[in-house]
Amino acid sequence: MSFISQLLHKIDEDPSGKQALQFLTSCNEENFTELLAASWKTRQKNFEPILNCFYPADNFPAISITGAQCALQCKHCNKHYLTMMTSAETPTKLWEFCKKLDGEGKLGCLLSGGYNQEAMLPFTEFLPTIKRIKEQTRLILNVHTGLVNEEIARQLGEVGVDIVSFDMVGDSETIQKIYGLRKTPEDYLRSLQFLKKSGIPYIVPHICIGLNQGVLSGEIRALKLIESINPNLIVLLGLIPTINTQMQQFSLKIQDLAKIIAITRLLFPTTPLSLGCMRPGKKIRNQIDRYAIQAGINRIEIPTPKALQYAIQQGLRIQKFSSCCAVPLELI
Repeated sequence: MSFISQLLHKIDEDPSGKQALQFLTSCNEENFTELLAASWKTRQKNFEPILNCFYPADNFPAISITGAQCALQCKHCNKHYLTMMTSAETPTKLWEFCKKLDGEGKLGCLLSGGYNQEAMLPFTEFLPTIKRIKEQTRLILNVHTGLVNEEIARQLGEVGVDIVSFDMVGDSETIQKIYGLRKTPEDYLRSLQFLKKSGIPYIVPHICIGLNQGVLSGEIRALKLIESINPNLIVLLGLIPTINTQMQQFSLKIQDLAKIIAITRLLFPTTPLSLGCMRPGKKIRNQIDRYAIQAGINRIEIPTPKALQYAIQQGLRIQKFSSCCAVPLELI
């Protein structure tokens, strides 16, 4: 039995994904090369030779509806990324900013923010404003929800949200250790299923590879759980060792990231895959992007110039969009 056959068999026989991860992390260079070759072949079979590249900048800004506030203070973030978003802590501020974006002809925005103790965003008071934005502007709204109950999911669908970006975690220990939450992967799946039933057109699961202090843990289980919603697109991220956080010293192995991208390609042979902006930078980013291309990715947000050169050498045509990488092409 080949390495790929053994790997897929282990994924099928163990829903937790632990056997497959152990098998995967112990693979040698020859196995790794085989895995990349299989995932690239799968991409070639099911997709046109195009690499879609996304550059959101001010055409698709990120907005925090909680400003710099977050109750969780997760170990890998500690509110750092909230400070990089535009603050709109009140419905009035959100409306004024989105009205300005629309007046300037921008494409859309990401609505995000900090979570409460239940890992939920405080959407309730913003729902009328979100509805107004959808009715009175041309903006595409991508909402980074966090966990939701059935009522909030239904309401987000009713006000016209276009896209949900949803962080999926497949390991209870990681959820408790990194987020400080007593939640399970099943809680995350339940939220995802509520969103799927809500009528929101595009549900896009995000998986952060190496979230457990740079070590692979629940990534394969997360992939198996999201199979149930038949996602439109999957966004894969990589742990960033962020300064001034408890995890600033933890790094993700580049090959581990590539392995999970390749497995995702094999498990979802016809689903577009995106490499999101949240991934390590500096010197290793070129290699990350190159491996992602080899592993069968369809989209990259802000790829390095060298990665683009490699993609062209591999016979891929480059298409560029001024958008978040979770936005379906038909909306752009």
